[in-house]
Amino acid sequence: MAALAAVPLTACQPTHMDVLVYGDSLTVNAQTANGLTLPGKLVGVRAKSGKALCDWVPGMAADRAVYHPKTVVIALTGNIITCVANDWRLHGAAGAIANYERALRAVRVAYPAEKVIVVGPPASHDLTGRIPFVGNPQLSAMYRRIAPQIHATYSTAADDALTPGHIFTWTRPPLGCPTCRPVTVRTSDGVHLTGAGGKLYGAALLTVPTPPAPTRTSNGVHPTLPGQP
Repeated sequence: MAALAAVPLTACQPTHMDVLVYGDSLTVNAQTANGLTLPGKLVGVRAKSGKALCDWVPGMAADRAVYHPKTVVIALTGNIITCVANDWRLHGAAGAIANYERALRAVRVAYPAEKVIVVGPPASHDLTGRIPFVGNPQLSAMYRRIAPQIHATYSTAADDALTPGHIFTWTRPPLGCPTCRPVTVRTSDGVHLTGAGGKLYGAALLTVPTPPAPTRTSNGVHPTLPGQP
């Protein structure tokens, strides 16, 4: 079992990661709770509080060259204080969505052949007034719409684990015990995660979604998808 902390690339030796997660403070919460581990797998983490997807994109090509991840997990929940700030100031939610969409499309450019999983954020209830866009359902909708266009997989696992139906709640059953008494999973700001919440979120980030069953046309033939021979 091994996990890579979010450290400068110069401090790391080249290796082959099974999973590389890009995230923000919720991913940090999961990492702190030791929730980002898989038995026998090497899991890398690029996560820092306040980060948006556009903060991580410029370094992704270098990460690919150093870590060679098999799977890339995108777990950015809607921060707007860094590289999204100007778009948010000028255009509000629409500007933030456009910024995240550009960055998401750039992920596929940086990782042209890897499996990419885009995780929809859980709902939040910002009581501070300083994190207004984290968990916004418009961000989830964009992720869901764009993921198949870039041949990525959209995951609802985090929402399902913490806020089923994208309805905010303070408590959830603990990881591994769905029939147990619910425990507090969010901190007092209504956004960040307790230790129990971090474990649920970490497990969700490392859950590989089940692909939908193939559809058939009226003549019974599977349609050809973009990128298929």
